[in-house]
Amino acid sequence: MSYAHVLEFIASEQESADERRRPPASLSIDSRDHAVEFLAALPAADPAAMLLAKSPLLGRLADFVWSQRKILRAYCLEIIRDDSTEIGVMLGAIRILIFLGEPTISAICEPLSNRQDAVGKIATMVPVMLPTLCDLSHYERKFLTPILSRRIVRLH
Repeated sequence: MSYAHVLEFIASEQESADERRRPPASLSIDSRDHAVEFLAALPAADPAAMLLAKSPLLGRLADFVWSQRKILRAYCLEIIRDDSTEIGVMLGAIRILIFLGEPTISAICEPLSNRQDAVGKIATMVPVMLPTLCDLSHYERKFLTPILSRRIVRLH
């Protein structure tokens, strides 16, 4: 059974108030390859919508992700640290770690925030989505100090 087909089916069905479609019980993540396939098959989420919701917007897949949290956490951490990871897989891994509230997500995403692609954009959003897991003074120095310095120079 392909993750892409299962996730597409689950995401495409209208959710009623009384019923939620869940991935089949036979669907599980039991290898790095399965994790990569799952992450690649995650439905895309608009970064602006994620930012407004302060959520990775996993929708109906949240229950499945939570049921697989231990193994997904381990594989997502491994996948994010691998520079050869495809962008879609990397985005999925970051979204999963945000959902799980991974304590090291800010430190992991800091170097990724310099990228000029979708990974860099979502990595930059991590402190906003998980402010309690970030060293705010670090971000104040990084973003506010240059802005204030330019303003002070303009005033003189």
